Amino acid sequence: MLNQTSTEALLSATYVDNYLDCVENLPNDLQRHLSRMRELDVTYREERRRTRAAVRLQAVLVAAQEIGDEKLQVVQILQDLIDNKQRSLDGDHKKLCEFQDF
Repeated sequence: MLNQTSTEALLSATYVDNYLDCVENLPNDLQRHLSRMRELDVTYREERRRTRAAVRLQAVLVAAQEIGDEKLQVVQILQDLIDNKQRSLDGDHKKLCEFQDF
């Protein structure tokens, strides 16, 4: 009987010790995990902000690329126009030189 009583007392003491450890540590553990949740929320908001900024930046870059492409087309048109005018003037000059040689 004494052995059973001492075993019961030991189990009770172990239970009380574990209970007290749990009660003492639980608020700190909860606080630590809740703080981590807040940190993750902040990180998520920052990433969303960066993502939105990246999407806006991408749209601006696409628009700039389209404008650049259009400008290149205009430059090509100008170059073709100048080349055509130059050929026409070269032809007229050649005819003039031939006429003067007669």
